[in-house]
Amino acid sequence: MKKCIVLSENSYTELSSRVSLFRNVGAMEVARRFRNHGYHTTQLEWFNSWEHDDLLKAFSLWLSDQDTQQVIAISITFSLNILFNIRPVLEQVKKTYPHVKIIVGGNRANEPKILEFVDDVFIGRSMEILEDWIRDQDMHRFATKYPGVYVNRDVDVKTDIPVIPEPVDDDILNSSDILGFEIGIGCKFDCTFCSFDLRGIKNPTLVEAERLRNFLQTAYDKYGVFNFYIADDTVNEQDTKLEILASAVEQLTYKPNIVCYMRVDLLEARPQQYDLIRRCNITGINFGIETLNPHAAKLIKKSTRTELIYKALRQLRTILPDAYLATGLIVGLTKDNKNSIWNSVKKLTSETLVHSISPYSLAITLPVDEVFDDNYLSSIAQHPEKYGYTITPIEHISSEDRPGGSVAMKWKNDWSDSDSAEQLALAVLHYIKQVNFSTVDAFEWLVLLTLGIVKTTEEHGVAGIDRVWSVTHNKIKRHKQTYISNKLKYLEEHK
Repeated sequence: MKKCIVLSENSYTELSSRVSLFRNVGAMEVARRFRNHGYHTTQLEWFNSWEHDDLLKAFSLWLSDQDTQQVIAISITFSLNILFNIRPVLEQVKKTYPHVKIIVGGNRANEPKILEFVDDVFIGRSMEILEDWIRDQDMHRFATKYPGVYVNRDVDVKTDIPVIPEPVDDDILNSSDILGFEIGIGCKFDCTFCSFDLRGIKNPTLVEAERLRNFLQTAYDKYGVFNFYIADDTVNEQDTKLEILASAVEQLTYKPNIVCYMRVDLLEARPQQYDLIRRCNITGINFGIETLNPHAAKLIKKSTRTELIYKALRQLRTILPDAYLATGLIVGLTKDNKNSIWNSVKKLTSETLVHSISPYSLAITLPVDEVFDDNYLSSIAQHPEKYGYTITPIEHISSEDRPGGSVAMKWKNDWSDSDSAEQLALAVLHYIKQVNFSTVDAFEWLVLLTLGIVKTTEEHGVAGIDRVWSVTHNKIKRHKQTYISNKLKYLEEHK
């Protein structure tokens, strides 16, 4: 019998553990594809929260020393570093089951030391790589300088279609879980600061409204799940995406909570989107406003019509009074200035145009290893001088010094530098907390809603209180412990 265990983890830093109720949508898709290829497949969520003995027990219940086609497929969100935490477990599994192949995907830059205890690494968007690997096809078109490390340099957005999970009993779901889905992959925009995958994608395949409705309804009917996140980079980049979501939501027998990413500047250009968003029953939105200085905005390919952005936020607060609105602001952009940043923050907070603001200093980062996906570098990182930044040369940093990571460059521009920008961002953060705002984004807000910590946006001020997150983390920990216990029982019954 062919067997597969999919491991997944989405908490790679202490801060990211705030959203660790979110199930890994990529891992669920990997499990589905292995099942479709005839593998007896189970998925272990939150592997970093398992005791090593419990992980080894799970492996012993599922794997067999008699089967030669056995795979451990590991799905990581953003960073391979966390995989080192279970290196002893994986090495023990290799000794016990020498025929097992261990593959890992989800990260966007390579870490050579991973190859010391895994067989193959897939970098970037990798469903096409996975399909060829499962079918034992020629992997030459994905090859890199490292044997066993593969990158898809030509993602086919007609083949690598949006992920809509197909929940199964093996997932051990309940009403405290949050599931994700995609309506389309990539983003049509290519903002100069952005390093998201698959930028500048035109006309990708979109999911069918009926398929999306079936997923949302089944998740609720069978498992009680009614909280969801959309993994798309920009849900409102085209009206069709919102129309698909609205059509699906309006056919449901319940009202789901849904959070997503949008561009606020598109709303005034496409006013029909206001009603579409209302029909979608959006619970929370993360906006990447980044700057409200028109000169700085032009350089990063954002809207320069600042007053229209304020107008759009006011309109949204009227149309969606119960929706949680959050935005990020980049501190340090060329052609911005301190006064503009402070005026923007004070206007957003004094009028409560959003519920949360996350200020962060501009980061110009480069990967340590030379193998990474094609969109890993933002335009600013590729050509800093073109956008007004002077980079301070640094000594070479190898993966030995910074395993699995990237290095933040020191920079200067027309009015600031990396150190000054960081200090200003901290000052803005302090002010935000003083006026009872928080840096909790819409995805984190959904966690608070899911766990019953908050009920309406009128409570948005409590989201930034440390003791609130202390209670939340304890609830998340108990949820994971219950999942692990129930998962082990399930494996005992279905081994």
